[in-house]
This record gives sequence, C-alpha cells and structure tokens, in this order.
Amino acid sequence: MTKSHFTIWINKINLGPKRLILIIGYTALAAYISLTVFMILIIILLIAIIYFVIFYGIFIRKKVFKSINKYYEIRDYILPINSNKNYREIKPIGSNAITSKIFIKNTKKWAFFDIIRQAIITSKLKPFRQALILGGGGASVPYCLAKDYPKCKIDVVEISMTMINIAKTYFVKQFSNQIKFHHLNANKFIHHLKTKYDLIFIDIYPDLLTQNQKFIHQIKKASKSSSLIIINLTNSNKKNLTPWIKYCQSIFGLNNFNLYLCGKNIIAIVCKQNLLNFPSALKII
Repeated sequence: MTKSHFTIWINKINLGPKRLILIIGYTALAAYISLTVFMILIIILLIAIIYFVIFYGIFIRKKVFKSINKYYEIRDYILPINSNKNYREIKPIGSNAITSKIFIKNTKKWAFFDIIRQAIITSKLKPFRQALILGGGGASVPYCLAKDYPKCKIDVVEISMTMINIAKTYFVKQFSNQIKFHHLNANKFIHHLKTKYDLIFIDIYPDLLTQNQKFIHQIKKASKSSSLIIINLTNSNKKNLTPWIKYCQSIFGLNNFNLYLCGKNIIAIVCKQNLLNFPSALKII
C-alpha cells in the first residue's frame, strides 16, 4: 500500500478524535484487565504451590545413577510442617519399589524394615556387638543399626560397587568407623567366614537363598546360639516356600523359625526367644 492509498484509507474511516480516543481507551482498559486477571491467576497458582509444598511436601532429586543394568534415583522428601517425616530414599526409576530409605531427622522408628528394630527389642538381644548385612543396597539398615547401637560393628556385603559408593556418600558417611563394606557375592563371603554374629540380616534375591541349602548351613555357622537372624523373602509365594521352610525348621528348630507378613513382604525370623506379633507385621507361621 502506497502513502497516498494509506491516506485515502484513513480518510474513509473518518473516526474523529473523540471516537479514536474512546477506542484507544477501551483497548488499554481491556489490556489492563487481561494483565490483572493474568497476574491474579499467577498469584493463585503460586499460593497453591506453596500450600501443597508446606502441607504435602516436595521431592528433591539428588542424583541419578546406574547399578547392575538398572537406573536409580536418590531423592529427599521434605515436609516443612513436620520435619520428623523428612526422608531420603533410593528407588528404581519408573517403579514404586524402594531400595533404601532413612529418616533425615533422628527418630526412634526406622523408615525401612522397622521390623528389625522391633525384633531386636523384643528378643532382648544382648550383647549386641557384631552384625552382618547380606545385600546392603543403599545401607539404610546399617545406618539405623549404627545410629541406635554405637558400639556395634557392622559388616555389609554388597555385589554392586556403585551401590556401595552411593551408600558411603549419601547414607552412612558419618558411621565409617562402625560400618565396613565388602564388595563381594554374599555366597562367597559367607563360605569363608569365621566370625560369629549377634544379628544377621539377609536381603538378597530369594531364589538364590531358597534354592541353596548350603547357604543356610553357612548362615547357621556364622550365628551364635542366641543370635537373631532375619531374612527378607520379598513377595514370594508362601506355597512355593514350603520345602524351604521345612528345611529351615529342621536346621534352626521348629519353634525358633517364624514367618511374618510385613506389608507385601514375607519376613523369616530365627530366634530362640518367644517373639510376639509386631505392630507392623502379622505372624503367619
């Protein structure tokens, strides 16, 4: 459009100064209202975010790493209104499973496998100087043991060097004088073991455990007559465990071997003390 054509077009409109001012005013008002509404929505959104963070907490991802062909994330859960519920955990990416979990603040209850704490108290395990953890993961159980029992020395066996480094850096850094890591297969470690332990916790693949009778014999050799042995059988089918249960009962004694349902996991506990039902677990054998 040339200058002359543009002038003719403006002249044809012939708005007049008052009408032009009115249109500009309405346009400015509409823009102001739109901007105000937008700002109000932004403020409402910010208030909602702050509300949910304060009352429902927030997850903060600390690290993503790979261990034995799986990707994991370390994340902190922060709840501003109740710091007792703040925790750190390791979980496989894309899964609801938890590999390791500890409360950030010092609390009586354990965030992960609290049934171990309850079993130690119920069994009145004394003296409690040596503990063995087969399948260390992120070392949440060693962390809780070291925190609650400062005089206890803890051997942790873990097949993944990556997981050991993660545990040392993010979970048990302050307990390096109590906890010793062994980068080894649990079966090889237990086979050459000479130490006898007061507490043994086993958290390895159930198939490797239930299909290896020699392993159970080695566990018995590594324990004392008063020892507490706890085995995580995850969500194994109880019917499939029947032959293994009978074998363990023959090794440890019929009344000393019990099974508990803890959430979705089956936990086997070997103890000479008469253990009562735990608040977080149901006795099934």
